[in-house]
Amino acid sequence: MYHINWGWNGSRNGYFDLMVLNPDYEGAASVSSKDGYTKDLGILIGIAPDNGVKDSPLFEHATSHINLMITSKVIWQKDTRTSSSDNFKGTMTFEFGNLSDKDFDGYVAVGVTQGNGNVIIVSDKKKLHLNKRKPSSYSGWDFELPFEYAFPVGVSKLSVFYSYDGRKWNEGVFHMSDSWRRGVVYVKA
Repeated sequence: MYHINWGWNGSRNGYFDLMVLNPDYEGAASVSSKDGYTKDLGILIGIAPDNGVKDSPLFEHATSHINLMITSKVIWQKDTRTSSSDNFKGTMTFEFGNLSDKDFDGYVAVGVTQGNGNVIIVSDKKKLHLNKRKPSSYSGWDFELPFEYAFPVGVSKLSVFYSYDGRKWNEGVFHMSDSWRRGVVYVKA
């Protein structure tokens, strides 16, 4: 159990099991979680009064510039095939936003993560610039990317990825609760 100051005038402070802070639960205000405290989680560790000594960081946090606010409606142009080597064709639409404090200059694309963790980009790479988030505001940009891929038999997850250099790809962070489910592709043959 850890003491947490939630910042709401102290009215909700107390000791909490950190396992309850589970970002895999869904829903606004954690209504689908029996345990609660699962929406937009973040934590500051090691807060203490200044002792005049320069401290080393406890950890390095990689800021994600890309957040998928509303995602992935897939419109299929070709959803059947005669051979397992034939491509399926579709278009994924989504809304991207930059919730970080730094401008983003890079690329966005649709991809599939293989079982070994490798990412296969299945669409064109779109170059984009997203301004940093301004205080108390958010701007989202709508995108539509056509893709083409011979999905293997089984279950594949079609996702939106971003890259700073067009070579190393990171999956976009889903901000809305169940958005990721819309990118699951089931292939029978």
